[in-house]
Amino acid sequence: MDFLWIILQGVFIALLAMLIIFIITALFVHLWNITVPGIFQLREIEFWEGFRLLLLSCILFGGCAIPLRYDGGQHAHTHDHFPCVQTDSFSEGDLNCSPSHG
Repeated sequence: MDFLWIILQGVFIALLAMLIIFIITALFVHLWNITVPGIFQLREIEFWEGFRLLLLSCILFGGCAIPLRYDGGQHAHTHDHFPCVQTDSFSEGDLNCSPSHG
């Protein structure tokens, strides 16, 4: 019974992911078609052209990073991606480890 439940959950998640991708692509194509042809005199695009453009932008710009596990929201509040590096030009008092938010 547990195995069947896991399979059903996987199928549900896969279908939900496909629905979300479909909605995002449809929104992108709609926004493209009402904006870009009027500004740049380009033609309207179809659904699969929009999908390919979104896929290319994810590959080129890294905008499709999908977390594969939940970390309890802890990573968003840490500054581990801003390492504190002390060089010879800084004294110990001048070291600022937090990023500027302004």
